[in-house]
Amino acid sequence: MDTTNHAEILKEGTHVWNAFVFDSNLTRADLREADLSDLSLRRVNLVNADLTAANFSTSDLSQACLADAKLQGTNFSSALLNGADLSDADASAADFRGARLNGTNLASAMLRGANFEGVDLRRATINGACFQQANLSGARLYRSALKQADFSGANLSNAEVLEEAGGAFVPVSA
Repeated sequence: MDTTNHAEILKEGTHVWNAFVFDSNLTRADLREADLSDLSLRRVNLVNADLTAANFSTSDLSQACLADAKLQGTNFSSALLNGADLSDADASAADFRGARLNGTNLASAMLRGANFEGVDLRRATINGACFQQANLSGARLYRSALKQADFSGANLSNAEVLEEAGGAFVPVSA
């Protein structure tokens, strides 16, 4: 099935899409470069999907499952991703500016060169994530799980990075 057909099914809504994925035993949705902006896609199942260069700007992807997805160059600007699962996803060079990622799971995600300027990452799980060369200027990472996250070369200017340590909060160095 081509990208256009997958995008049209997804635009019908989360329930229709999730039923389609289940009924067709779909293992890798092809949504490369799809315009999926300004949609309500709460709890959508996009596990292992190819969403390279897709546009999700201003969409609601709260509690969506994007684990193991290809998200390189994807536009998530001003999207809601609260509680979403992006674990093990490759979101290199993705644009998250102005997005809300409260409680999002980014464990072991590849986020090299991604733009998180001004992003709310409170209570996010970031363990093992790679933020090399990422822009996190002005981002908020309060109470986020940061173990073994790699911030090499990342821009953390004006970022509010505090990790919980035994009930007290301590600044985390880049």
